[in-house]
Amino acid sequence: MIAHNSIAFFHDAIGISTYGTPEKEQELKAVSIDIYNNDLHLPVDDFVEADGGVHNIRIMRNRGVNAAENGLSAQPVFGGPAYYIRNILYNVPLGGALKIHGGVPGLMAYHNTFFTENNAGAKYPNSNFRNKFDSRH
Repeated sequence: MIAHNSIAFFHDAIGISTYGTPEKEQELKAVSIDIYNNDLHLPVDDFVEADGGVHNIRIMRNRGVNAAENGLSAQPVFGGPAYYIRNILYNVPLGGALKIHGGVPGLMAYHNTFFTENNAGAKYPNSNFRNKFDSRH
């Protein structure tokens, strides 16, 4: 669990496991991780990078303001599902609110509010989206 933090000026504000494919041993895999109620400001890349997570990754009720490149990343999450629920992102000028490439399976993005660009063009198998996008800022 990663909760109730204020994080600023890092490359990725919060990252799970970005070094490559998951470990073979089940007990070493990044699973069942909750990331919630964090204030994230001015990262160079992602507010939350779930890359390398395996399943049951839950990113909920975080607030991200002013990222240089991307908002929430899931490239890749191995196995899924990964949940993005009730996050608020403001001002992500490059890359967009969601950085989801590489066929992320089982992505659930519900009730998020994104005041930013969203130019992701990847495919999302077995994914569900119910969000509000506003690119008029």
